[in-house]
Amino acid sequence: MQRVVSVIATSRAFRLRVATPLIAGLLGASLLLAPAAYAQDATPAASPEASPVAEPVDEQEPATISELFSYELDEFPTAPVSVRLLRITLQPGASSPMHTHPGPEFGLVESGTLTVDSDGDADLVPAGEAPVTGPLTGETLAPGDLVVFPSGTGMNLVNNGEEDLVLLSAVFHPVSEDVPSTRYTDGDPEPGAFDGVSFQVLGDGIIQSFDDGSATITLEEIVAPAGTDLPDSSGAAMYSLIEGSFAFAVQAGDVQVSRTASPGLRPNAAPQQEFSLAAGDAAFFPAGVAPSPRTDQSADLSLLRLTAEPVAPFAAGLAEVAFLTSGEEPEASAQFTEIGIGAGVVSTTDSLNVRAEPSVAADGVDQVDEGVELLIVGGPEEADDFTWWEIAIVDSEGPVTGWVVVDFIALPGAVEEPEETPEAVEESDGTTEGTPDEATPEASPAVVVVEFNEGDIVAINDTGVRMRGEASVNAQPIDVYDTGVEFEITGESVDADNFTWYPVTLVDDDTVSGWVAVDFLDLVEVNEPADADDDEASDG
Repeated sequence: MQRVVSVIATSRAFRLRVATPLIAGLLGASLLLAPAAYAQDATPAASPEASPVAEPVDEQEPATISELFSYELDEFPTAPVSVRLLRITLQPGASSPMHTHPGPEFGLVESGTLTVDSDGDADLVPAGEAPVTGPLTGETLAPGDLVVFPSGTGMNLVNNGEEDLVLLSAVFHPVSEDVPSTRYTDGDPEPGAFDGVSFQVLGDGIIQSFDDGSATITLEEIVAPAGTDLPDSSGAAMYSLIEGSFAFAVQAGDVQVSRTASPGLRPNAAPQQEFSLAAGDAAFFPAGVAPSPRTDQSADLSLLRLTAEPVAPFAAGLAEVAFLTSGEEPEASAQFTEIGIGAGVVSTTDSLNVRAEPSVAADGVDQVDEGVELLIVGGPEEADDFTWWEIAIVDSEGPVTGWVVVDFIALPGAVEEPEETPEAVEESDGTTEGTPDEATPEASPAVVVVEFNEGDIVAINDTGVRMRGEASVNAQPIDVYDTGVEFEITGESVDADNFTWYPVTLVDDDTVSGWVAVDFLDLVEVNEPADADDDEASDG
């Protein structure tokens, strides 16, 4: 970066609501470099001889922090807020249609020339100068210039130059299904409208808690020489790797790692989880980060840091990370040989219930389909004859944590497809409480049917199978039954929640009726209605 922009703009309160696949988030915080350390000998007892002089150790070379821009936002948006930092490239002649975002967008020209129009007031900040507020009509920006679009202000970016236009962009977006991330002023863009426009996401993160009021948004470039601490941040901060080794283990606090190769929000990492970042990957600290020693690091570290610092800096809950020794390989999720805290796993069945507590009776907080990536953050817990792990996922409302049964998760590519046993259907629909480690009992009858008829006698084929009041995984359980308990089919089946349900009555007590999923029933006796001749003979 050849030029440095430093701007403090307080002309207008912006309500932060932003984000799209094309936008980036900023988070701010001040950085303090840990002071150099010196070895000191204890003062000797008084004597006519002077105390020996302490020999200082090598002084830590300070990190270089270059401010690219700093902007005071009068009102930070109400959390939760997603943050994205990205680099946008427009080839000569390329443009983006007029569009708006529900939050502010910051665009810093890295190279080339930007021509910009707006359909409302925006702040134009020439490098090193005060901001100018007003509608933009074909204004041009050079490297080092900044443009800030408030929430809801339309923007049209154009490259009328002869070389590529490269922008660093940061966007804050309120996380809500009711707020679209992008609106196009003239309707949906025509095919080819974005030809020549590309982008690289340099970091994604989500802020769950942030004080109301103003915040200072800052983008900086940091170069930490070998052995120099990673500077701390007292506000929400995103560290995006430019060059060097950024491999660490999470010690405490909230840390979210995003990958430029697979952008998107990620849940907070588990304690002791290890990461190795590639260029363009980012570590996001939504509640700030403490200074991180890099004593054993043998190479320089270059980063972009985007921060959002509230008026009152975060005083508690700062994240802590420990850099891995140079050359030490982190334990990637795919290298886990068994499920445990920090492991990345995938769901192995559709409609997997994620519950608020490790219990089949606990409320459901989410439901995921097969193949969804999950992060183990707690557990295990034994309850209701199941082993439960606490997992984290990210949905449209932000990170979600809850509990799932171990039978329905697996290390990516590490296990075979799960068998369709009664246990393998339980917590995907909440229908059985059977012990997952037991072998599936063999069906007692020799006859196996796919469909039952009214009057057929069936038996439970597993332990802990629930009869429900309605044909639904969310219906109230009436009772729980073990293998061999017999029921009579009393009607036609109903398909619901990815299961086929039959109405049944308990053979030993015809006052008890409900619904049971067909997966847990085996045929014992077929109901064969007598033919007409038999009826006449029996009637005499």
